[in-house]
Amino acid sequence: MTDQVATAAPAAASGSDSGNVFSRLFGVLTSPRETFAGIVARPRWLAAMAIVALFIAFAQYAFLSTQVGQDAMVDQQMRQTERWTGNLADLYAAYRLDQTAITEAVAEVLLDFTP
Repeated sequence: MTDQVATAAPAAASGSDSGNVFSRLFGVLTSPRETFAGIVARPRWLAAMAIVALFIAFAQYAFLSTQVGQDAMVDQQMRQTERWTGNLADLYAAYRLDQTAITEAVAEVLLDFTP
């Protein structure tokens, strides 16, 4: 198996590696063996990673810019929070009790300083 990679790498370095990052990304889909051999011979990953990151960011922006996408994200986050903490209604009630106690304590301190 190493002989196949060793013999494919010099051939790829001479011909198919001459393309830019877009030809490499397209080559991974159309002729992966030659493209990966060229990548092994001369790895350049920063531009490809930047293009993939931009594509993911655009796809996420497109999905979250719709009301359906926003609702799906909030629903997924609520389900995940319930898995970690238990029932959200109980958690919210406990939060409100804490906030009420803090508000009462602050009001008591402030009322002590009023003339």
